Amino acid sequence: MSRPKIRELLNDWVGVSLSVGTIDRCIREVGIACSAVVEELIVELQSAEIIHLDETPWYERGKSRWLWVAITSTIAVFHIGSRRKEELLHLISEAFVGWLVTDGYGALVFIKQK
Repeated sequence: MSRPKIRELLNDWVGVSLSVGTIDRCIREVGIACSAVVEELIVELQSAEIIHLDETPWYERGKSRWLWVAITSTIAVFHIGSRRKEELLHLISEAFVGWLVTDGYGALVFIKQK
């Protein structure tokens, strides 16, 4: 949801009027505060028996990036980054021995065949 839409929602539903800049700062601060939790989730993700992994294009400040999602039966981890194999190994380590369910993207196949 965009910051202006969040602003509209907060104003309409709870009567709170915040600037887009304040909303953006809050989102960024929450992201920083959650970084330790994300690292714990990634460790738990890597010990799962089955991981579903997919990506979709993500445009950030005019740059083409990728939004990755790694999902198990209890965890969902999102990552915005490139399609480089090294970056994907942060989500799925080389030590992962479970089933990796993908759409057949070549870098992911290469990871599992090492």
